[in-house]
Amino acid sequence: MSLAQFFDDFNNVSGCPTDCFGFIDEDNCLPDWISSHGTPRVGTANPFNGGGNSALQTTFLDAEGEGAIRLYDFQSGQTYMLSLANYTDPAGTDHDPVTLNLVLTNYMPHSVSAPNDCDAPLPNPPGPTQLIGQIHFAQTTPNWQFDTFCFTPQQNFTQLWIYPSVAPQDRNGNGGVIFTDNLGLEMCSEPKLSYQKQVIPAYPCPGDDLTLDWEICLDQDGCIGDGDLLLDITLLLPPYFSFAAGNGTAQITLAVGQCQTLSFPLHSDPQTPLLPLDFILEVKTDWGCNPDFTDRDTFSFNFSQSLPVADFTYELGAFRCGAREVCFTSLAQPAATIRTYF
Repeated sequence: MSLAQFFDDFNNVSGCPTDCFGFIDEDNCLPDWISSHGTPRVGTANPFNGGGNSALQTTFLDAEGEGAIRLYDFQSGQTYMLSLANYTDPAGTDHDPVTLNLVLTNYMPHSVSAPNDCDAPLPNPPGPTQLIGQIHFAQTTPNWQFDTFCFTPQQNFTQLWIYPSVAPQDRNGNGGVIFTDNLGLEMCSEPKLSYQKQVIPAYPCPGDDLTLDWEICLDQDGCIGDGDLLLDITLLLPPYFSFAAGNGTAQITLAVGQCQTLSFPLHSDPQTPLLPLDFILEVKTDWGCNPDFTDRDTFSFNFSQSLPVADFTYELGAFRCGAREVCFTSLAQPAATIRTYF
């Protein structure tokens, strides 16, 4: 399942600075945020569908810039999905190529820059860090772009550090601003699927046609961005079986709490050996925080074939006389019929 941990849209905040002469955490205008360097702020931004008209702003100019820290207790070994929207705006002409860095860290202090100092040098973290994502802007990007990163902390961290940087070879004095909005964090787990099987007929014989019906339900997702899970389904057949119609592959999309039934008409060869035989339903997805996730459901099936000759005084011939019956008929006199159920 995915559990939302936080979602920051930077709307409905008051008292935050709107220029580079203040701090985003001054007077607690933005709970759970502090400045790492420079003077990041909340300011007016281009609206978009699902977003408001304000966003976090961090500037950059050559080797200096601004940084902001989102406070949160990241747990070692837990998988998370971070999503955010960004665009850039130049101070004059096109800005220099810039990278927005997303870093886990601890103990970064709250920076208090000079009142007239928008940009400041990049500080050195006091302890271990883990880079979880980077977003590169080769030139001005006036439209919002949306990115998602899946990551697993290698140790416990308490801070998500967000800051722009310009590589030394790209520093030509053309600074700009990165706008960040709709910053969301989800805690992820493996997708959880459940199955229900129905087999028709219940007791087939070799050579019979039958249908395997699998109902697949998505009980929880695995941090899928749009809430849906795309599944690639493959039915793996035992020997001597073929598909009576179509094939054994399907692709379905399920949302959490939804079910879908897949039917597979099959034909069994008359020479099917003694069973049980295993039918395997294989489900794969590579979406979200669960790359190459695979789940398998196996169903063993028994057929009636090569029924043993009963140890009676008279030799008996076996044949199927009902859906759940086998009859043994005497091949000699006096005639006798023995009916057994299975």
